[in-house]
Amino acid sequence: MDKFHPILISMFITEDINYINEDIEQQIPFLIKDLQKIGLDDEGASKLISDLKQNFNDKYISHIIRWVVNSSVIYPEDNNKVKQAFTEYEQIRLKNQIALKNLGKYNKFQDLVFEIDKIIRPEELKKQTRIQKINLPGIDLVVDNGQYSVFKVTDVESAVKLASGTKWCISDIEIAEDYLSLAPLFVILKSGKKYALMYVSPRLSDTKSQLKDIMDVDIHPESELLDLLEQIPEVQSFKKKYPIAYTISISKRRNHEIEQEIIRNPDLINTRISHAHPRFRNIDIYMVTVGRIPEFEPIILKDLHLATDYATDVIKGRWPELEAKILQSKDPLTTYLYAINVVKGPWPEGEPAIMKVSKYASGYKAMVDGFLTRHKHRDPPSGTQ
Repeated sequence: MDKFHPILISMFITEDINYINEDIEQQIPFLIKDLQKIGLDDEGASKLISDLKQNFNDKYISHIIRWVVNSSVIYPEDNNKVKQAFTEYEQIRLKNQIALKNLGKYNKFQDLVFEIDKIIRPEELKKQTRIQKINLPGIDLVVDNGQYSVFKVTDVESAVKLASGTKWCISDIEIAEDYLSLAPLFVILKSGKKYALMYVSPRLSDTKSQLKDIMDVDIHPESELLDLLEQIPEVQSFKKKYPIAYTISISKRRNHEIEQEIIRNPDLINTRISHAHPRFRNIDIYMVTVGRIPEFEPIILKDLHLATDYATDVIKGRWPELEAKILQSKDPLTTYLYAINVVKGPWPEGEPAIMKVSKYASGYKAMVDGFLTRHKHRDPPSGTQ
């Protein structure tokens, strides 16, 4: 056995090689021999070992020399990094003996640092990992929150390379050129993996030969990602210019600022009026997207047709306040539409108004007959007799 390196023997016979039983002085001849592999003579190797002994606990010397030999540590340049790693290593081991492997199992110093970072600073590690994964020209990190990273893409060939392995349309170089000729693209990574493609750019209108602004993300951004995207200047600009469109296509959440503008100008709730204003266009779809807006409802109730649409598409159920107004109005069309689209069953209170117009009466009767056929053994809906 005397032909074996004593450090290697200790690796075989002890579970924790951080605490080698052999005295460091007995290991020095073998450590010098190892250091000769990288061109050090006996004097240079002895000096390096002496320096290490002054700066580190003896139990670490053999590991540092192993990393010096395999070039994962440059001494003395990496002195402080190694000290920090050993300090954090001991701190982790004191709390949880099995959280980290024994030092001898880390072939390179960077392997140890990586394991320490995973425990002590996982979010920073994720960020570093993601940034390293996109090392192409024309790709710049814009925002990052630890889980998500957003990169701005301005180079066509880089965009095509980045889209490889995905179903993104920019994997086609002509499509990538088309998009990038107008504005940058944004690529979103989640936990270091390709997650979504976003663009905020002017596009040719389908109906007119003019440019219009469009924003799209090929997923519905969860709240944490949405907050991150709204830090991007291009997104902020689009949201400010087209708040309704931004909610409908991107955020799916209420914009209280634009709602207050509409309350101050209540005519804008009427789609016939708001459609003429790009900033407020599609307010009806906005309400369908975000759900009930109690602040709007007193305004909506002033227009029975609008209120019936609101009950149908937004509330998706009966609206007692509206029913009272419809019955008071005795308007056949509104009463019929509310019965057909909202009540969807017998509504005796509304029948006198509906029966005034034969085609409404016929449609109402057909709807009620179908309802009764489907609900023969069920209770009638609330509000019916």
